[in-house]
Amino acid sequence: MGDSLNRYSEVPLVINVVRDDPSIHIGSFTRETIDIGDILLLPVQGPGITRLGAFAHEIFEQQVVMADKLLGYNWQSQDTFKKAHFYGNVMEGIVTNQIKIERPDKYIWIDRKTFQSFEQPIRVDTE
Repeated sequence: MGDSLNRYSEVPLVINVVRDDPSIHIGSFTRETIDIGDILLLPVQGPGITRLGAFAHEIFEQQVVMADKLLGYNWQSQDTFKKAHFYGNVMEGIVTNQIKIERPDKYIWIDRKTFQSFEQPIRVDTE
């Protein structure tokens, strides 16, 4: 049992936090990095994207990365990215009390109480 646990100590489990890195827009899945400067530029309240929602999204994405690393999966795969992004969106919706729907060019946010919708342009990153 002890030997099997030792392999976990060799797995780097980190979330890098930077401020105002022009190469990162809010977060980078592959670089395991969150840009707190970008998050602080977001609105405190919705509708739409918020500081708390974006931060929760990025933290949850990185949690999926860490879990896949611990399980020995290829955490840099497109499947892991899709899974991590999905769960990031779920967490973002929980903390903002909104449903987030992604389209190629925009987010559609639906308030869970009023069911009012709000559209927001999306910035598409490659990571």
